[in-house]
Amino acid sequence: MTFPEAEPIIFELDAPVTSFGLTTLDLLEDGETCNPGGANLKLQAYDASGAVVDEHSRVGAQGPAGLDLDWSVSADEIVRVELTGEGIEGCGGYGIDDLVLDAPDCDGDGVFDVKDVCPCVPAPGGVDAEGRPLGDLDSDCDIDLLDFAIMQQNFTGPG
Repeated sequence: MTFPEAEPIIFELDAPVTSFGLTTLDLLEDGETCNPGGANLKLQAYDASGAVVDEHSRVGAQGPAGLDLDWSVSADEIVRVELTGEGIEGCGGYGIDDLVLDAPDCDGDGVFDVKDVCPCVPAPGGVDAEGRPLGDLDSDCDIDLLDFAIMQQNFTGPG
């Protein structure tokens, strides 16, 4: 299938990210009418209010497969990214090799804040898959005497 007109590629993200990148974008050549050298591509990032928070654009081909890019957009919060193109009539479509996303993790525990039950709570002893400190048996994001009481009850039984 060739593009009579460039259709945008829209990425609606389930959770905000701080950066979004494309490492390679190929224009899939379809016959003799595709001219990657005339391509004009734009990558725009939007925040939750719909404002453009960062963008990149490129004119012309680079590399043997069309447009080899190393683009990224970054902002405090990205929830939507659009890739649009002009001048790619007759090409077979886009081929995206790699997407790179980065979401905030303010406590550095490896669980992104949007999935972290205890965001911004450092846990030097490690965390579970939901970001709770290991040993936090009552799920209050703190290892305290109540956790010790729960552990003791589990080993010795009630009273």
